[in-house]
Amino acid sequence: MDNAREARIAEETVSAIDFFSRLLGAIEDGNWYYARDKLRQLKQRLERLGEQLARTDQPASGPPVAAYLAEHSRHYRIGGALYGTREDGESADLGRNPA
Repeated sequence: MDNAREARIAEETVSAIDFFSRLLGAIEDGNWYYARDKLRQLKQRLERLGEQLARTDQPASGPPVAAYLAEHSRHYRIGGALYGTREDGESADLGRNPA
C-alpha cells in the first residue's frame, strides 16, 4: 500500500470482518455473552474505520486496499465467503458493483 491511511483502512476492515465472523458464530451457538463482547469489538473497529474514511488529509486508493482485503481476510468466515479460501483459490466477488 502506498500510505498509512490505506493501511489503516485495510487493517480495520479485516479486523471488522474477523469480529463479525466471530459474532455470527456466537449467535449460531447461542453464546450471548461472547456475542455481546464481539459486537462491542466490532463497533470499535467500525468507528475507527469510519474515522479513516472521513479523513481528507491523505489520499487513499481503493485497489491496494481491496487487494489487501482479498489476501488477509480469506481465513475468516466472512472473508472466505467474499474472496474464497486459499484452498479453493476462488473468489465469489460478492458485494462488488458490476461494471
